[in-house]
Amino acid sequence: MEIVDENDPLFGVIPESHLGLDPLSGKPKIAKEVLERMRAYLAVPEGPEKIARMKRVRKSIKDLGNDPIGQKTMLMLEPAPTITTNLDKGKGFVFNFSQQKEVGYKPDKLMTSAIDAGNRVLQSGKLKSRIDSKAAERL
Repeated sequence: MEIVDENDPLFGVIPESHLGLDPLSGKPKIAKEVLERMRAYLAVPEGPEKIARMKRVRKSIKDLGNDPIGQKTMLMLEPAPTITTNLDKGKGFVFNFSQQKEVGYKPDKLMTSAIDAGNRVLQSGKLKSRIDSKAAERL
């Protein structure tokens, strides 16, 4: 765990809970560059300006206390997570129900179409006349 020295301008400004390594990532909770910038910001002569700056730094750290994305981007200097609604990653669509088109032609089942064709032939009279002529020949 990193400890701030008593002579450091950040002593008493940054809570100890924000010092040291993040247990999940293993990286420092506050990046060294950010600590250096804070030190430079607080490097002013004693007086009301220094007290005001110390309050601003404390408030900034307190505001980021419950914001994990803010902690990662502001304190740890990690890139912000990107959230996209564009699902096309160049791999083609796996499922795309929003643009699905209704199939206009629905093929009939095999037996249904065969029965319908037989009924049409019977209704046309061609087959009926052949059957009648064959029956007359037998007699």
